Amino acid sequence: MVSERDVDEPSLRQPAAQAPAPEDVAARVEALLRESAYAVLCTQAEGQAYGSLMAVALEPDLRRLYFATPTTTRKFANLSASRDVALVFDDRYQAPPPSQEPGLDLQDLSALTIQGRARRLEGPERAEAAAALEARHPALAAFLEAPSCALFAVEVARGFFVTRFQEVAEWRP
Repeated sequence: MVSERDVDEPSLRQPAAQAPAPEDVAARVEALLRESAYAVLCTQAEGQAYGSLMAVALEPDLRRLYFATPTTTRKFANLSASRDVALVFDDRYQAPPPSQEPGLDLQDLSALTIQGRARRLEGPERAEAAAALEARHPALAAFLEAPSCALFAVEVARGFFVTRFQEVAEWRP
């Protein structure tokens, strides 16, 4: 259980009776991850946060995910400075623009922030990650073979699943 001292989300401090059932959260998180081909990777260096839209692939058990980046990017430099990352997944792609459906608001959307540690892959692990990324994103095939392409695995520590704009539940794979 997360202690109040470790929580940056006030709604996680609610009594357990108000929290969603863990199996419901797990099912919704799994569905969101399996339907999402992209996430925003959040890195940081020198006290400055940086976000990058990334193509991702996931292991079936959801404990690890993969992404690729050129070695000449800011995100690569940031990952070299700090392996701690967050990835944000959401389901807004399923929602029509508010101008087309005026009744839709943030209450209808959900998001998941995954926290973990990134690790650059080499050898057989790199080949496995490249195969997973190419299976999910065939257009990346040539990029994944480039010498300047680095592949990373993120070991998922936990996630925060947000629904109805402010209801937050912790998830662990």
